[in-house]
Amino acid sequence: MWGHIRTIFVVTIVAALVWVFAEADTLREQKAQVALSLRVPPGEALMMESPAASGPLNSVPVEVTLEGSAAQLERVLPVLRSEVIISPGIEGVPKAPGSYDMDIARVLRSLPLLADAGVGVKQSDPAVIALRVDELAEVELPIRVEGDGDFRTAPVVNPPKVTLFAPKGEAANLARTSAATVVLEPSQLTRLVPGRAETLAGLKVLLPREIEGSSRARVEPARVDVTVSVRNRTAELIVPRVPVEVRLAPEDLAQWTLDIPEGDRFLVDVKVIGSPDVLAQIQNRTLPLVGTVSLSYQELEQAVTGPTGRVGGPGSSGVVEKEAQLTDLPTTLRFEVADRLVRVRVGRK
Repeated sequence: MWGHIRTIFVVTIVAALVWVFAEADTLREQKAQVALSLRVPPGEALMMESPAASGPLNSVPVEVTLEGSAAQLERVLPVLRSEVIISPGIEGVPKAPGSYDMDIARVLRSLPLLADAGVGVKQSDPAVIALRVDELAEVELPIRVEGDGDFRTAPVVNPPKVTLFAPKGEAANLARTSAATVVLEPSQLTRLVPGRAETLAGLKVLLPREIEGSSRARVEPARVDVTVSVRNRTAELIVPRVPVEVRLAPEDLAQWTLDIPEGDRFLVDVKVIGSPDVLAQIQNRTLPLVGTVSLSYQELEQAVTGPTGRVGGPGSSGVVEKEAQLTDLPTTLRFEVADRLVRVRVGRK
């Protein structure tokens, strides 16, 4: 009796093991999302690109249909889903410069990862991608600093040179005097303290003018630091009469009447100190100079408050005295005014 039971148990275990191994060896299909990273090995004077590639890894997303046993697929799928590097010279990826249609299934079948595991590639979506291979030129270039600034000494760039990587056809357009450029914007220079050396950090390096429209060339490093010292250039301008205006919140305009007495409608003999270029704009009135008195709702209410402290009704009035401010102008300007105090008559409608 026990011998019969033992025989049945052993037969069952053997049958289960046979089924497991048979299932593991049964061919099956499996779809997988794969990122093909187009990459040139270090030291290779080539560049490879595709309009389908994107991101810092220059990768192309594809969906592949694989064929293999469960065990084989389980071995290769984690690697495929992380990253698959495609380089010039492997089967299906040419090294010679030119434009090609790369057969993705053919390239993947040749990879040792799949070939050694016995995993086939039935198809891919897309089936092909456009690919371009170019010989790469490597050129060292000086950096030229451009900008409308009055410098005490020549700007100092760190590092002083960059390396240009570009297709040989584009690099052939460079001249002996070609240089990468860094442009100093006026807004950057106006923030500097005249007479003091200061460093503008992380400025973008632009391609040489001969290939400035290239989408395939690049420079390394892509950003540099520039140390500059601008001259201490200031001048003075006396503006005899600067108009004064009152500013209210839009919702207050319908509730109040305002009037500036004639004697307070202008600030008199305003001295402006700053860059000659900015003063010239004030002098020719392309940069308006206006004194501003900004009144809040609380200030308006206080102006019409009666002796008893009660807020006046419609028709009540009063006077606000407040200093005018010279705003909406470059922060590098300084102003000297003998009397900024302005009186404003306020009335409730």
